[in-house]
Amino acid sequence: MIAGRELNLKLWDVLPLGFERGWEEELANNFATAYGMALSELLKSVFQVPVENDFVTISIDSSLQHKEEARLDANKNTEEMLMIEQDQEGKHETDSIQTNAEQPDINVFSSVEKTPLVENDYLNSMMDKNLLARYQLVDTKSIHLKLSVTPTSAKLQHLFAIPLLTREIVDQKPELRGAYLRIEKEFEETKSYDRVREMTYALADDVGRDSYKRTVIAEAVIQCSEIFQVRDAATGEILRGMEDNNEAEEVTHLVRFEVVTDKRNDGQGRDIGNWKIIDWDDLLDGNVFH
Repeated sequence: MIAGRELNLKLWDVLPLGFERGWEEELANNFATAYGMALSELLKSVFQVPVENDFVTISIDSSLQHKEEARLDANKNTEEMLMIEQDQEGKHETDSIQTNAEQPDINVFSSVEKTPLVENDYLNSMMDKNLLARYQLVDTKSIHLKLSVTPTSAKLQHLFAIPLLTREIVDQKPELRGAYLRIEKEFEETKSYDRVREMTYALADDVGRDSYKRTVIAEAVIQCSEIFQVRDAATGEILRGMEDNNEAEEVTHLVRFEVVTDKRNDGQGRDIGNWKIIDWDDLLDGNVFH
């Protein structure tokens, strides 16, 4: 109920009264859409190839990058040979070759430098930096990824609020990381409510009594129809995933989202920030900061 209040939901909308709650379905569907958008941008940024995204299915075949690079290298070698021949023959008619070299389709991949994921503002608006860091060092030259993902359904699994703390506050004050875990451990060991109250007040003092920010964390189960295959770029051997002729499989992803809320100036409800993906499939064990 506290998390619902942070999202400006009415009390009767969050009470477990036994009937379907439309806001849960809407939030879960929005999460599924956000998951697809983030995955699409991540794949495009990591592999530096176009990703098909029709807002239903996200698909990529990174082997196309290597084929295109080979074609471009061949074109480049041909152009260099033509220039050498013309120089040897004493010709100076190289304008057409220079013009061709300036056409947009010549250096689509070979001239692109991989931008650090943490510098991709759009991607960082959707995903936490700790999750992005796991994909920064993917060796895209040694593997070929073939992936097609179609989200088919989504369900809200958990929703809870973290008072006082946000990820930004913890980054600024690293000593506060795990503060609630320490309070929980203290209660398990002492069963003392007084001790819990004391530690909570101390936490509020450390954060600052003038801070009204809180964190809401949500977990969504997103069901997808997927084709997934990873090949060794050199040998073509399948390292992970399915064979070429296999049909799409049903795969369940657990995606964890996070948003920061704050007190509104008019005192009516809460200001709700932008939801971010902070973990999926427990890659970061929940990416817990509190």
